[in-house]
Amino acid sequence: GEYSYVFLGLLEYMPRMQGFADGDGYADLLISLNLVPNSWRKVNSIFIADSLDNHIQVRVFSDGLDFETYLGHNAYKDTKQNYLFCRTLIDTVLKPLSNSIVYAYVWRNGTQTQNSLWYGDKYCSGENCLKDASLADIDKQCKSCTDVANKSSCSVVYKFIRY
Repeated sequence: GEYSYVFLGLLEYMPRMQGFADGDGYADLLISLNLVPNSWRKVNSIFIADSLDNHIQVRVFSDGLDFETYLGHNAYKDTKQNYLFCRTLIDTVLKPLSNSIVYAYVWRNGTQTQNSLWYGDKYCSGENCLKDASLADIDKQCKSCTDVANKSSCSVVYKFIRY
């Protein structure tokens, strides 16, 4: 889908990013590389919104390219949609790209949900490997984003290796 298109294009471009400074503000770069689908929009220099209005923040660090997808624009809107998107993003987009990922996790109300940190292939030592994450475990982490009583805001954070 749309996210796979962005990430696969970005992985192809990644070796040319060696001289880029660490920090925020890389929304324009993704747009200039034509990696942003037409159904997405630029919010500002830091955020891009996908077709479901999830806001994506891109940060460059010396060891990788960090993404944070704020589910439902960090609002307490359709928690079922947020949950389903979270599950799909981790299981069908990030998991198959585990060889290019440093880590991935679910962030809820400013704290990582319990046992939610998964490592990519090159950083995994046999435990909490993204490639081995079960749908039940992914489901458990993403369901924590449906806690309307606690007004849980959620995001999925993931870092791609900077080659």
